[in-house]
Amino acid sequence: MMRLFGLRKFLVGCMVAAASALLNAASVDHVQDTIAQWVDTKRVIEETRRDWAEQQRLLAHEAKLMQMELEELEERRGTLKSVNSRSDEARLAALADKDRYSDLLRMVESRLLKLETRLMGLYSAFPDPLKERLGSVIPAEKDRSSLNASARLRYLVSVLSEAGKFNRELTFVNETRLVEGQERQMKVLYWGLAAAYAIDWQGQFAQVGKPSATGWRWTDRSDFSEQIAQLIEVQQGAADAAFVGVPVSILKEVPQ
Repeated sequence: MMRLFGLRKFLVGCMVAAASALLNAASVDHVQDTIAQWVDTKRVIEETRRDWAEQQRLLAHEAKLMQMELEELEERRGTLKSVNSRSDEARLAALADKDRYSDLLRMVESRLLKLETRLMGLYSAFPDPLKERLGSVIPAEKDRSSLNASARLRYLVSVLSEAGKFNRELTFVNETRLVEGQERQMKVLYWGLAAAYAIDWQGQFAQVGKPSATGWRWTDRSDFSEQIAQLIEVQQGAADAAFVGVPVSILKEVPQ
């Protein structure tokens, strides 16, 4: 506005000067120069107006873009706050889950250690054929202490599975047993984990076995050699099925 006002004053001054020159009988050339200056001044004013209008349009457009960018930044900041809030909630929930998982894991590990102690206490009561099956399943004692819960659970489940399978079956094996002070080759039939019956290949010497806390105990029962020999023949399919009476001991409790 100051520039326009100055231009107006300049124009009026030029007009006054021109009139004065006319009144003073100035030359025609001087008048023409004055008119040319007036026209040039008017052109400058119009160019200034156009420049200002263009600058105003550009500034308005730039202000609009900045406003849009500011709104976008505010939206992003709000989103980040929301995300951070959810992240904090998720982090707190994860920490709570971790604590619960750690407590549960410690409880599971404690129970597994108790189960392992009890199971290893029963291991001596397992018959030799079952121990042979478990040879590749049970880790060495020096390695068991470093097992994590998952590995400990896997091997304990395997032991229980094999023991349960053995207990549901009749298992026939050949073993060398000590009979009346002499080692003899014996045919042995394990009745699960409850009892075992052995007869030498000549059918003369017989034994009955049962589990105990220190291992299987064998008793000479040659007085039942015929029945035990018949029992094994029936089981092996070498004789027809028949009811066979053999000695049985009933355990009052699980060996510890």
